Amino acid sequence: MNNNSSNNNLSGKHHFSIVLSFAVAMFAIISLIAVGFNQISFAAPNDGTSSSDKFTLSKYELSATGQQPRPVKVSLFKSGLYLPIELMFTDNATLNVNTEVVTQGDAFKQYVQSTDFKNFIKGKHYVFCIDKSTDAPGYGSEYNRKDRINDGGIAYILSKSGIYSSGNSIIPAGTGGDYYEVFEAYATQLAIWLLNGDEGITAKYDIITGADSIGIASTSGEYDLPIITDQSTVKTITGSILSVVEEAKAAKINGFNPTSIDINFAEDISDVEGTNYYQSSLVQVIPNPNSNFVSYDLSLSGIEGIFPVNENGEEIKNLSNLTASDKFYIRIPKDKVSNGTNEITISAVGKFSNVTLPYRYYLADDKQDLVGLGVGDDTPKAEKKLVVVSSPDTGASTSQTIYFIGLVVLLCGVGIIYANSKAIKNV
Repeated sequence: MNNNSSNNNLSGKHHFSIVLSFAVAMFAIISLIAVGFNQISFAAPNDGTSSSDKFTLSKYELSATGQQPRPVKVSLFKSGLYLPIELMFTDNATLNVNTEVVTQGDAFKQYVQSTDFKNFIKGKHYVFCIDKSTDAPGYGSEYNRKDRINDGGIAYILSKSGIYSSGNSIIPAGTGGDYYEVFEAYATQLAIWLLNGDEGITAKYDIITGADSIGIASTSGEYDLPIITDQSTVKTITGSILSVVEEAKAAKINGFNPTSIDINFAEDISDVEGTNYYQSSLVQVIPNPNSNFVSYDLSLSGIEGIFPVNENGEEIKNLSNLTASDKFYIRIPKDKVSNGTNEITISAVGKFSNVTLPYRYYLADDKQDLVGLGVGDDTPKAEKKLVVVSSPDTGASTSQTIYFIGLVVLLCGVGIIYANSKAIKNV
């Protein structure tokens, strides 16, 4: 009685083992089919004003009847030495550049200190020399806009200049009171020449570092008028100029663009259920803030048959004039992803309208090329790559691999069943 009960229990356990063996084998096959073998991995993406097109160049001059006009310059002074710069501006046919004043003796100084002169120097449209300080400017000639300045250092200096924006300043804003604008214009021009390593300026570097005052200079130096003589204030002015030059050098290397776009996406990829496509993560083209961004044109390349779809999964067929709100995914045909590394290049060309940009202005002769901020359109470009890495081909198809592994699992299951049956028979 006890032996029969023991045998029945043992037989039941072996029957349960047989059923469990079948279950394990079937689960293994189903799992293999469900998981699959060709997996795709994605690496991290690689990152591959004057409103007019023309103007007549003007300068500050003081003149009296029967006398030669005397240019008014701004200068740093150091123990009888000075570093004068003529300030240039666009008159746009609205400014009177010949003021009837006496240009000798104390009369020059008195006029420079007068309310008339202080009002005269405010609100001018400045331009600056981009070439050597020794090159002759084309006063009285009409300059034409040539091209956009792509030098990141010069763009940075102009963007920092308080001449163009009340929110920025190279020297501390308001320094010099009524003379602030001409001092800021002086700082802007000096910074550009220092950035470009102008020999005529760098030779007088000790005047910059050791200046004891800043003010208005006459051509001969006879009637110079220091405006700021406080040593600490002058030191702050020169220190600010040199600091901006160093920042501009970094911007020259790293790039500085007032209008730019960036392509933003994550590294993820997913399988589009019921289709023969993979899909990228959400892609968005983002313009830099505080700019008059209009639209962008999109292009994709690298894997045959790729195309963008919107957030509803609908193909975007027109890739021109997309807006910042137009986010998209990239559909990738599975059968076009080759073994090894695949790259998808995402390119965008932005369109900005009525933005303030640095432009070069020139004459068709040997006069100075000038630079200033102007209003225009811009088309910055951006490009990023999505790296797609597929698993290497082992020479066997997926179905062959599944059949082989399934056969091994089934044989193992049959072996278990045979062993269990034999064990029951011998009981």
